[in-house]
Amino acid sequence: MPGVWKRPSDRARGKVGKWTIWWIDEHGKRKRKAAFTDKGKSLELAHHLEAEARRVREGIVDPGDRSRREAALKPLETHIVDYESALLAKGDKAKHAHDIASAIRRLLASATVDSIADLSSDRIQEALGRLKTKRSARTANHALGAVKAWSKWLVRGKRIKESSVDHLTPYNAMADRKYVRRALTKPELERLLNAAASGPDVKLSRKGYPLVVISGPSRAMLYRLAMATGFRANELRSLTPESFDLGEQPTITVQATISKRGQLDVQPITKDMAEVFKPWLATLEPGKPVLPVPEKTAKLLRFDLAAAGIPVGDAKKDILDFHSLRHSYITHLIMAGVNPKIVQTLARHSTITLTLDRYTHLEDGDTRAALEGVDAPKPPAEKSDAG
Repeated sequence: MPGVWKRPSDRARGKVGKWTIWWIDEHGKRKRKAAFTDKGKSLELAHHLEAEARRVREGIVDPGDRSRREAALKPLETHIVDYESALLAKGDKAKHAHDIASAIRRLLASATVDSIADLSSDRIQEALGRLKTKRSARTANHALGAVKAWSKWLVRGKRIKESSVDHLTPYNAMADRKYVRRALTKPELERLLNAAASGPDVKLSRKGYPLVVISGPSRAMLYRLAMATGFRANELRSLTPESFDLGEQPTITVQATISKRGQLDVQPITKDMAEVFKPWLATLEPGKPVLPVPEKTAKLLRFDLAAAGIPVGDAKKDILDFHSLRHSYITHLIMAGVNPKIVQTLARHSTITLTLDRYTHLEDGDTRAALEGVDAPKPPAEKSDAG
């Protein structure tokens, strides 16, 4: 039987305060909590909570209904912040967790979803369509993936009963690419390295970041490093002399905290490149970054591309930016005849599709040259009529 309670001393003094209620929960345990200053309303709440617990024990209602009702009353932002915290707790990087949470916020705002009760596939699909038109299919797919994962997390946490967005399918990103990079050819790469090595110092500044001054030879070495490893700008930024092992089996290592996939990446390089790096590495201070890699890497590269007379492409097609060096690294491996699965490993990609479809760039002349290199089957020798 539920009831209410207040300290006798409080009642004797006529002190206004909340009544404490008790009831038996769905697990048969006595529970207590502060209720209202009105005794009648407090007792009514106690009876309601015990009746609800009884219905759960008897299997009349789903035990998750209460938690879902409570979750529905919480602000939408609470659920997004809780999800971001859950991502961090399972080991995701802070930047990744922040980016996912931001993608969820933007898509839900566009879909006018103000609470988890408003989450519907129709609203999300319409918002995705607008995002695809404004940005790209790839951006829309990223947002969809973030919201679907968040929705599944809400279900697991008994915050919603089922996900209303699970059946939504991603767009064909390859058919709707708004920003298409290209790879540098080997002659272009040589021109780029020569232009950078003989070029002047470049000063780059960005609000919130210190001024970066990088010499021509340092820029050339940065491009060599990028092309020798396929490392991303942030990975190159993390390298110290201790990252290099230039012995018999030369490698350069990126720590798991920096690697995009969250693993310790020990990247093999050629012995020829190891010989190039050895004298340069010997001049560097231990424990310090080997190169000053600025935030504006695209601007840095385009300075030297212009000096080398290499077009950077238009706003959407045949674009050359710093990440194009990674595309070039992968493309040159494929053109050299390296097994695609090995290229995938060197690129540190999760799928072979990503390696071949997005990061490999072949010209018509490349495919023609490959075709001409295949020996055609010889016709059978004709039988002699003699005899």
